[in-house]
Amino acid sequence: MCGFVGFSSFSHSSYSREEVLKLMNNSIIHRGPDDEGYFQNQQINFGFRRLSIVGLSTGHQPMLSQDQKQIIVFNGEIYNYKELKSNLEKQGFEFRTDSDTEVVLHLYKKYGKEFLKYLNGMFAIALWDCDTQELIIARDRMGEKPLFYQIVNGDVIFASELKAMTKHPLVAKNISISGLNKFLTYEYVPSPFTILDQVYKVEAGEYIVITANNIKKSFYWQHPNNYADGSSISNENQAMEDIESLLENSIQLRLQADVPVGVLLSGGIDSSLVTAIAAKVKNSSDRIKSFSIYFNEDSYDESAYIKKIVQQFDLEHYHQTVSAKDMLSLVPKLGAVMDEPMADASIVPTYFLSKLTSSKVKTVMGGDGADEMFAGYPTYTANKLVQLYNVIPYELRTPLTQLASNFVPISNNNVALDFKLKQFFRGAGVASEIRFFRWMGGFLDSEKKSILNHDIASQLLGQFTYEDINRYLSRTNIHNETDRLLYLSQKLYLLDDILVKSDRASMQNSLEIRAPFLDHRLVEYVTLLPDRFKLKTLKTKYILKKLALKHLPNEIVNRPKKGFGIPITQWLREELKEPMLDLLSEQRLKQQGIFEYSAVKKLIDDHLQLKTNNRKLLWTLLSLQLWMDEFKVSL
Repeated sequence: MCGFVGFSSFSHSSYSREEVLKLMNNSIIHRGPDDEGYFQNQQINFGFRRLSIVGLSTGHQPMLSQDQKQIIVFNGEIYNYKELKSNLEKQGFEFRTDSDTEVVLHLYKKYGKEFLKYLNGMFAIALWDCDTQELIIARDRMGEKPLFYQIVNGDVIFASELKAMTKHPLVAKNISISGLNKFLTYEYVPSPFTILDQVYKVEAGEYIVITANNIKKSFYWQHPNNYADGSSISNENQAMEDIESLLENSIQLRLQADVPVGVLLSGGIDSSLVTAIAAKVKNSSDRIKSFSIYFNEDSYDESAYIKKIVQQFDLEHYHQTVSAKDMLSLVPKLGAVMDEPMADASIVPTYFLSKLTSSKVKTVMGGDGADEMFAGYPTYTANKLVQLYNVIPYELRTPLTQLASNFVPISNNNVALDFKLKQFFRGAGVASEIRFFRWMGGFLDSEKKSILNHDIASQLLGQFTYEDINRYLSRTNIHNETDRLLYLSQKLYLLDDILVKSDRASMQNSLEIRAPFLDHRLVEYVTLLPDRFKLKTLKTKYILKKLALKHLPNEIVNRPKKGFGIPITQWLREELKEPMLDLLSEQRLKQQGIFEYSAVKKLIDDHLQLKTNNRKLLWTLLSLQLWMDEFKVSL
């Protein structure tokens, strides 16, 4: 696990290439404190930071092929590299190192641009071919590892993090109005866009070939289609066995490392199942190290369930209790941690969990991806319930909504009833795909119209807010509603919220997180299963829970989902009140010229006076302010 930066020099710009390269590379030292490296010639400039996980003494990068014709920088892990290496050796390829990076170089020698199809892993790659004078930048199938780029003045600039991009003199730090709109809508900016104008993300499963005169974008992997429940697997027990076999193999591969591999344990079904299978398939007799975050607030704390898993599998367990005081200590650097604005407050406990974990191990496994593959969120069941709500005559819905909202008191609890009702009504009355992201996201169009500066709001007129949904749907022929929502949640929420949060919070602490559920073979298999195996009536994760009962107690498998949240509702009224008032002050907002202070003040007042739970909207605004403070950007 590492980070890299780079840029082409086709146009021979006048700035000092060496100084700029080092400035960019030094900005991501947290991604790789163990080693650094550079390569420069007339056409290309590579910088690299390394966190040593595999091939500890021989994986220095940038790495050159034996004939010096190809140069690569590579961030991530190739889990099947030993198998690939063995096959290449049989074909006469010789290796100088034990690293997966050299395997990738030889694969390119053998297969050219088709080499990406052979990789099982999480990765971002930049490869310069001296023979063809081509730069190839690419990203793994599910988008676990980040890669940003910009084409400017005939050159390409690229980096593992946005902060490194901004260190290049040709990257203008201007906020994109469209990117701002997307952030306020989703609470993140969907790929391939970013919050900065003209800066983009390489998409999941995409590779881009760049020369001095041309740029060509292609996908080496596309998400599989579910042909209206046309799966050949219709037997539940067969499906369960296949999933178990694929997950076991995925975990075995992710246990491979030249350093110990731990587990992140939340007490929920996903991380607990990963832990159970890891305990079953591990080769070492050493106890598995596990790591958790606890809370003093009961509705957020899952320590009782975590302790049961620790005891069942005799784990070497470490934990930390996160408080509002800890949160306050993180506020000044949260903008740097998130790298690009994202309003998922669980980045806070993820950061502290990563900090705790990195003090003991360099790499861990987690449960990311299972909710988006097996329909684990309450929003999937709520989507079914909307059908009942829509039976109510339209003229009765508004008074019913107002009555329910006024009758239920505001609560600080995790996923409290008042919050769930408010979110439910926000999504009712629109198409299911849009409804899902209204429930998961931030501001509605009507709210943005009142909160944004008039000039900015007018620029958004005529833009379809949810164009990203249509863009992804145009790439698939999935007709089943549940499978369409799962597909979209993987392409949007998983890709640009969950995986971004996981990568930034962990790498800020020089920690690698591996996601066994995101092995592309498992993703492809589960996608093509009938939707009833994932969401059966109102039972979420149906087939995964059936499998989990083989390994875990019922009280772990079938308990209500909590999510990895923090008591942000309460903290905004108490410990975080003063920072909130400062970051959203009238003077500050008028100086920026983005938001109307009167509308923001109403959100704050209603929240503080317990009229409305505005935690999501306020946290969205605070996240943006913290990021703007760190990056010193403007419109």
